[in-house]
Amino acid sequence: MKKTLALLLCLLTAVMLLASCGGGGNNPEKLIEGAFERMSELDAYELEMVIAMEVSMEMMGETETQLMPMTISLAGKDLKSETPKILMEMSMSMEDETMTATAYMEGEWMYVTADGESYKLPIEDMSDMGAMADYSQQFESLLVDFPEAVYNGVTVKKNGDGSKTVTLSLTAEQFESIFSALSTELGESIGVVDEGVAITYQPATVEVTVKGDLVSAYKLDFAMNISMDLDGDTATTEDVMSLTF
Repeated sequence: MKKTLALLLCLLTAVMLLASCGGGGNNPEKLIEGAFERMSELDAYELEMVIAMEVSMEMMGETETQLMPMTISLAGKDLKSETPKILMEMSMSMEDETMTATAYMEGEWMYVTADGESYKLPIEDMSDMGAMADYSQQFESLLVDFPEAVYNGVTVKKNGDGSKTVTLSLTAEQFESIFSALSTELGESIGVVDEGVAITYQPATVEVTVKGDLVSAYKLDFAMNISMDLDGDTATTEDVMSLTF
């Protein structure tokens, strides 16, 4: 009887240890940090990035609102080598016009098809590509080290498919310190970030879903206010964005 009880206690201890360290369990911080670390080690992945962007501009007492949805499909392999291979397909709508582009990067060149024309550019010189050249690294830039404070009171939600979701709420100050580079790049892509432009941020929400110890979905909702001087007239915009991977 004592041997049976001792064996049961050993099994119970082992199960508790596995539950505490396996994939982060119900600890949101360990769950996210573990998944982010494993994602950073991947040599290949495929993702779809959907950006829902709404820009409201106020100038001379008038307000104009414009929706700018964008979808980017990306597949990459050999990402840890000196010659990664990355394929991107981008679609963006603006003012009832849809623009599409395809880019393939390998070695020293990027091969691009856009507006019915095909050409190639040296990867070292991306000036003609604007922000598009950065999208291949944008997902990695989201795998950040969140401050411990943002996990206070946060719990892990278990989903029906076996995945787990953690939702984090960020103050404007936290978002600015963590994601300022990302928001600036997006602002540059729509031509609103330049010298003399002031940017302020609003509170943001991050939703990370982990399945099989890897990130299966990532959503970032945020907004920024931009103030700029246009030939003596002050213009302000509110850019509300939702990024879903």
